[in-house]
Amino acid sequence: MERKKAQRGSALLLCTIVTVVVVALSGAYVTISHASARSTFNTMTALQALYTAEAGAATCVREIQQGGAGVTSGSFGSGTFEIRFSYRDLEGDLLEDPAEAGFILMDVTGTYQTVSRRLQVILGRDLGGPWHFAIYAGNDSEDPSYNLPFGGTRYYDRVR
Repeated sequence: MERKKAQRGSALLLCTIVTVVVVALSGAYVTISHASARSTFNTMTALQALYTAEAGAATCVREIQQGGAGVTSGSFGSGTFEIRFSYRDLEGDLLEDPAEAGFILMDVTGTYQTVSRRLQVILGRDLGGPWHFAIYAGNDSEDPSYNLPFGGTRYYDRVR
């Protein structure tokens, strides 16, 4: 009889410990699931902003290649884009007159919901026709020393 008295609370204690462990594991799973869902949402929003910027840049490049002045803003779906132009000579110096430019540097910002992504497009004159090619590069690192080399030594061989 005395042995049963000593074991009376052990089942309750064991059930309490198992319940606490199960609740803790469930809480950890919910936290990890929520963090994963938030990360996926942030990634999708950032990609939408980038795709909006790329679509705006492509629209602008097409218009310039067809002889237009290029668009400066617009929207695709729920995203918006803005484009700022600078005109450069072949040494990279800033010019006021687009007719004298060796290339155009376009800073494109795409925004989707509250997220913005930025990219740069360099349009250069080519023997095949004006504004014949484009180079796309993005730099979200905000690192001013970012450099995308193309093997040349002049200003327009680098994308910042």
